[in-house]
Amino acid sequence: MLFEEEKKFVESQLAKIKEQRAVFLVVEKGKKIVGAAQINLKEKIHAHVGHLGISLSKEVRDQGIGSKLLESILKQSVQELPSMKLIDLEVFIINDRAKHLYEKYGFKELGRLPKSIFYKDEYVDEIYMYREV
Repeated sequence: MLFEEEKKFVESQLAKIKEQRAVFLVVEKGKKIVGAAQINLKEKIHAHVGHLGISLSKEVRDQGIGSKLLESILKQSVQELPSMKLIDLEVFIINDRAKHLYEKYGFKELGRLPKSIFYKDEYVDEIYMYREV
């Protein structure tokens, strides 16, 4: 992202947080951000649906940090997004670690979009998951 695009994104996220339309958490190791999670409420007729995104740096995987981050964002979003009734997400079919984590926290598979992601020179399916709040 270019600086101007990044600046607009951050300003947009801050506005959504102030309007109780988003929750955003980061994980720091020293002075470096090694993980982040966000839930953004969708718009209009889907305004009761939060969309989850989560990412972790490779250096902190398999240490329980992803579980703690997911647990924290779910707990905080229930408190700060009172209109949210449902959370959805997408995950690569090849990301077994993430899929297992989401299932552990009550997410269910809704469906798959075949070959919707081009990753490492091949097309892979995307799994859609959801969880009621």
